[in-house]
Amino acid sequence: LQLGQAAIAAEDARFFEHRGVDFRGVLRAMVENLRAGGIKQGASTITQQLAKTLVGNEKSYSRKVREAILARRIEDLYTKQQILTWYLNAIYLGHGSYGVQAAAQNYFRKDVAELTLGEMAMLGGLPQSPSRVNPAVNMAQSLERRRHVLQQMQRRNWISEAAMDQALAQPLRVFPKRDTLGDHVP
Repeated sequence: LQLGQAAIAAEDARFFEHRGVDFRGVLRAMVENLRAGGIKQGASTITQQLAKTLVGNEKSYSRKVREAILARRIEDLYTKQQILTWYLNAIYLGHGSYGVQAAAQNYFRKDVAELTLGEMAMLGGLPQSPSRVNPAVNMAQSLERRRHVLQQMQRRNWISEAAMDQALAQPLRVFPKRDTLGDHVP
């Protein structure tokens, strides 16, 4: 439950309020991008990010339209909980990890059920930029992203302020990426 809340807090605060495309989010991002003079914010929902894994990463308006159409169809066929579960098990989280179980193993050498709140928040914040906020590469940015996710969770009353403070105080112990194929053997 908290891992899903961390992902929602980080990626799609209105996940339970839209039907695949968050038009308020699109409008907000357009205004912010116009102010910034370039693309600084995205407006993809969790469902759209899931759809993107199926339609590809091509940077074009036609891909965004296909993504939005597929997101609406996904929302028609699946429950929000099914979509969130699919997303958590398919999304790339850096460190060679697709899905939260692989990420929990690769980053923390734990099963997903054993993660602490701070570790869940760190994983929840990774999809935005898994190479930039990856704790194995940039611990400072990863800790800042974890703070943001925990603050969003606390703002929505999904966790208490005491739980947030405890999670923020907890150090993150991240393991190096495993060389399972022996590519780095001399």
